[in-house]
Amino acid sequence: MEKVNEVYLIRRVKEKQDMKALHELLDRYRPLINGAKMNFFIRNFDDDDWEQEALIMCYQSCCTYDEDRADNFGAYYRTKFYNHLRSLLRYELAQKRTAFTKSISYDNVVQKNLIKEEVEEMHITPRKEMYQK
Repeated sequence: MEKVNEVYLIRRVKEKQDMKALHELLDRYRPLINGAKMNFFIRNFDDDDWEQEALIMCYQSCCTYDEDRADNFGAYYRTKFYNHLRSLLRYELAQKRTAFTKSISYDNVVQKNLIKEEVEEMHITPRKEMYQK
């Protein structure tokens, strides 16, 4: 009974783009989403971001799901969702973005008094002689 109900929900999402059916499917797979939260750490992701990514991947999974080829929608959704999370991690952990993970904001540096030197503002236009000094 539950499988027929699940297939019915998938068809409604696929054909009519029914958000109610999509949210009901998402609620069925809430434990899968919570498990993904524990298995993956993506910097600056809060609960709303997890919800949004899970919703997007659930919709894409419904649109590409073929009832004849796959028996279990849950396994199909889990695979697509976990692969998407791995792609997000690859993007975040790329070599060219390592500076972003180690950086801190200038406001935090100023508030913690980590900058010791006084900066003197110049009220004149610097000339060649000043630069040579």
